[in-house]
Amino acid sequence: MGQAIEAGRGLIVVANKWDQIEARGGEAQEYRKDMQARFPFMVDYPILCSSGLTGKGVWACLRESVRTWETRRQRVPTARLNKFMTTVLASTPPAGKLDVRVYYITQHGVAPPTFVAFVNHPKQIPEPYKRFVENHLRREFGFAGTPVRILFRRNRRGAET
Repeated sequence: MGQAIEAGRGLIVVANKWDQIEARGGEAQEYRKDMQARFPFMVDYPILCSSGLTGKGVWACLRESVRTWETRRQRVPTARLNKFMTTVLASTPPAGKLDVRVYYITQHGVAPPTFVAFVNHPKQIPEPYKRFVENHLRREFGFAGTPVRILFRRNRRGAET
């Protein structure tokens, strides 16, 4: 799973032979919670249950595959991203000694969705804040099933020295 995410691929986890688990009283929601507890990064990726024997969940896997493919190619307009970033910064600005300013954010690419935020001090943005922004991007724009990359770059025009 980690290799797929690092490679920027979409990821769907499918537990097969679910007919055998259900026969023993297993619940899909319980299984998902257990997987997310073991692998916290899985909160952002679909976890499905299926049975090749009964066919249960197979169509859901196919639908989720198509949805993930579409999500990986989704584009977000720069105006919406900047409005989003203004809201995020207003609610929780980056912590630190320097006054970190985000001048603007834009989508650089798809598959996986990649964003570039132009800031005055990119090295001063802590990793937890980068994950915070990523999580908010995921929720706001529906990037389930795909890695999201955010690059923080120094704004060359008008940046303070």
